[in-house]
Amino acid sequence: MKKNRSGRDGRRQSKPKTTSAAIAGLPVEKNDEVQIDIIGMNHDGEGVGRADGYTLFVQGALPGEKVRVKVLKTKKQYGYAKLLELVEPSPSRIAAPCPIYDQCGGCQLQHMDYAAQLAWKRQLVVDNLERIGKLRVVAGEGYVGGESQGMADGVDGEQHVGVQAGNGEKGANAGGEHGILVRPTLGMSDPWRYRNKSQVPIGVIEGGLVGGFYARGSHRIVDMDACLIQHEQNDVVVRQVKEIGRRLGITAYDEETGKGLLRHVVVKIGFTTGEMMIVLVTNGDRIPRVDEWISAIREELPAVVSICQNVNTRNTNVIFGDVTRVLWGREVIHDYIGDVKFAISARSFYQVNPAQTEVLYGKTVEYAGLTGNETVIDGLLRHRDDILILGAARQEGVWCRDRERSD
Repeated sequence: MKKNRSGRDGRRQSKPKTTSAAIAGLPVEKNDEVQIDIIGMNHDGEGVGRADGYTLFVQGALPGEKVRVKVLKTKKQYGYAKLLELVEPSPSRIAAPCPIYDQCGGCQLQHMDYAAQLAWKRQLVVDNLERIGKLRVVAGEGYVGGESQGMADGVDGEQHVGVQAGNGEKGANAGGEHGILVRPTLGMSDPWRYRNKSQVPIGVIEGGLVGGFYARGSHRIVDMDACLIQHEQNDVVVRQVKEIGRRLGITAYDEETGKGLLRHVVVKIGFTTGEMMIVLVTNGDRIPRVDEWISAIREELPAVVSICQNVNTRNTNVIFGDVTRVLWGREVIHDYIGDVKFAISARSFYQVNPAQTEVLYGKTVEYAGLTGNETVIDGLLRHRDDILILGAARQEGVWCRDRERSD
């Protein structure tokens, strides 16, 4: 499942460079209703169709579908349209299991069956290798729904896709005679409840404290009690922290006025250890009735071993500020990927899907074929967990404190 951490569609927050007024020579105008065939999907999970050769991006449409849409916005080379009617639905279309999927902006592909999602993710890799890398990909299992498009403005999506990529022959030139073989995406046996970190914005609706994710294309918070891709215990903690906040009269941050206290509740859990951390992101240093809040969390949520506060007083969409302090308990929680032990602080990076991370790194170790005589260099060094897994393949007892980063 593709997931935005904040639930916001950042691309739609920026002001369009071109107005929605009719552009000379386009086959469609704003508010036109047309029937189109969906030939692919872009990086945001939007269906891609064409009206007389003009590209339209349609939220909720799947490749292979024939749909009736209403044009919302036009630019010189492409536009956006709203799905009005499924004339011919795709065999890959399913009913989204989440009851607030149509309102929440967190997930984009719950209406697409998992096998089709995996094939689409593979095709994204193929397209990037061919169009951006100018490399030749050999024929193999791909996405039958057609080409995947990546033409949307402002798209800078980072793909963490569990794929096997190889050359057919070891040592073959990537752009040479044999080309690149992109293997099928390695999926999960159960692709739900896999995320170990929840970052929930807090707001007020009709005087009550709420927390959830942002509605698509807006700053409006959709309140939620359960998120099907978060660990169940994270849902429990978020619900209880909201309830405790209501009892104690804690105010929510209002981004329009800059007033109010609680901005986000961040919850982390170690899948292997069961240890949990709560980070209260506040608009100011002082938390009213802080001792009562800590006591209530300790009493009602015994799995929590760390309660932290992060102070963010800036007018920004960035979740964390510069100051983090421990209110009670430990500075870190622990978890394992394979035999490697990680210490996870309030602001440190840690892979949000630890089960699939172990699968991915296991495949890396398999492909590396280490004998114990090699020197392994991490040429990217964005995160150190991958290089530690390779090291652990040749030695025991590796331990790491995950490095701090700014979210």
